[in-house]
Amino acid sequence: MNKLYEQIFQEASKRRFIEPIWQQLSNNAAGIMKMTQYQDEALPNSESVIKWVDSGAADKYGIDWQKLKSDVRGTDEAVRIINSFYDYYSKGGSIKDKKALAQDDVKQVFRGHSVTFCEKGDCSGYDMALLGENDRFIFVAPLTHKGAEWMDSFECGGEGARWCIGTSDNRAYWDEYLSDSTWFILAFNKAAYNTPVKNRKDDTLKYMIQLTPFTENTQAWKQSDGPDETIPISEFEHFFGMTAVELGEAFALHIACDDTDYSGKASDDMYDFESNEFTNPWPDAALAPKKLYLSNFYLGKYYKSDVEQQIRLWDAITIDCEGLEFHPERFTGIANSLVKNPGNIYDADDNYKMLDLTGFIRSFNGGDYIHLTFINGKFDCVYITGNVEVNVYFEGCEINKLYYYKHQRDNSSLNFVEGTEIEDMFWGSEAEPFWCNMDNLKIEKEPYYEYFLPEEDDTE
Repeated sequence: MNKLYEQIFQEASKRRFIEPIWQQLSNNAAGIMKMTQYQDEALPNSESVIKWVDSGAADKYGIDWQKLKSDVRGTDEAVRIINSFYDYYSKGGSIKDKKALAQDDVKQVFRGHSVTFCEKGDCSGYDMALLGENDRFIFVAPLTHKGAEWMDSFECGGEGARWCIGTSDNRAYWDEYLSDSTWFILAFNKAAYNTPVKNRKDDTLKYMIQLTPFTENTQAWKQSDGPDETIPISEFEHFFGMTAVELGEAFALHIACDDTDYSGKASDDMYDFESNEFTNPWPDAALAPKKLYLSNFYLGKYYKSDVEQQIRLWDAITIDCEGLEFHPERFTGIANSLVKNPGNIYDADDNYKMLDLTGFIRSFNGGDYIHLTFINGKFDCVYITGNVEVNVYFEGCEINKLYYYKHQRDNSSLNFVEGTEIEDMFWGSEAEPFWCNMDNLKIEKEPYYEYFLPEEDDTE
C-alpha cells in the first residue's frame, strides 16, 4: 500500500483527497463512463466512493490512487476504480440501491471551477448564483459573460450548448441582451444528469430561460438553440414546475439589488426600484397554458375552472395525452358526463367504457362552438353524437374503436391530423364520409356504415 493510499484512511484527509478528484471526474462523467464496463450506469457519487474506501472494500482491487491524483482526467486508473466499485456492489456489497450510488447533490456540478458560484447571500463579484431548486430542476443565473460561457461548455454537466450569450471570447451578444433588460436563468435537469448518458434524451440536460418585458421574447432555449423548439412562457409551469412570475421573483430577490452585470439594466416594467421587487409585465392570457396535460388530470391538478379558462381564452380545449392511455373514468370529478355506457350502440361490449365527447363538451360550455384537440393519446373507445357544435381533432393518436353519429349541426367536424391510427370506425344513420377529414388517417379497416342510434334519454 503506497503512502498516499495510507494517508486517505485518515478521516480528516480522506474526504479532502477524494472529493476534489471526484469533482474533476464528474466534469467528464459521460466520457469516463463510456470507457467502463458499466456504461448503463451513472458515475458513482463521491460519498459512496468514500464509504467504499472507508470500509476497506477497495483494498483488494489494488488501486493506484497516486496515479489517479497525478492525472485524473480520463485516465485508465479512473476507469479501473469505477469498474472495481460497481464490481464490488454487483456482487453483494452493502449498498444495493444504484440510485443511492450514483445520485449526488447536483449542485456539485457548479462548484470547484474557475467560475465562482454564489449559493446564498450577496452575489456581487460572482459569475453565477443559485436561485433555487425543486424536485426536477436547479435554477442558476449567469451573472457575467464568463459564467454564461461556462454554462455553454462541456464542463457544465458533461454536455455543451450553443447559446449565443456564452460565445467564447465574444461578449457582444451577452451585453446586447442585458442592455435590453433581459434576465437569464439556467434550468439544470436533475433527472437527466442522473440518467446514464446512453439512455439520456438529447437536448434535455439544461435549458436557458430568457425573461424579458415582452411576452413573445420570454421563452426557454434548449441546448441546440433552435428557434423553432423553444419552450413558450405559457408552458413554464408544466415544464419547469415554476411559472415565469415565480422565476422573475426569484431572480429579483437574489440578484437585482446586487452588484452584477445586470445592475442598472433592469426595466421598470419588470422591477420596482423603490421596493426592490419584481413586477409582472406579462398579461394573464400570456401566462395561461394553451394546452392541458392528461397526467395533471389524473393527478387531480385541474378543476372545471381550468378547462373553462381554456374555452374563454382560446375558444378551444387542447389536451396533450403525453402518450398515455386515456381513462375517462378518472375524469369523473371534473366532467360527470365524460364516461358513457354504450347501451345499444352497435358492436360495443357491455363492459366497455367509452369516452363520450358530447358529454365532455356539454359539461363545460353548454354546447357553444369550440375546437377540441387530443394530442398523442391512446383511446380504447370514442363516441361522438355530433349534437354539439364542435370541431374535434385527433393528432398522433391511437384509437381502438370510434363511433361517429352525425346530428344536424353543420358546423361540426371530425379531423385526423399527423399520424392518427384507428382500428375500427363505425358510422351512424346520419353520418357521411364528407363530414370527416380522413386525409391523414391510417385506418386498419374501412368504416362500417351500420346504422346505430345513441341511447335514448328517458329523463323528462
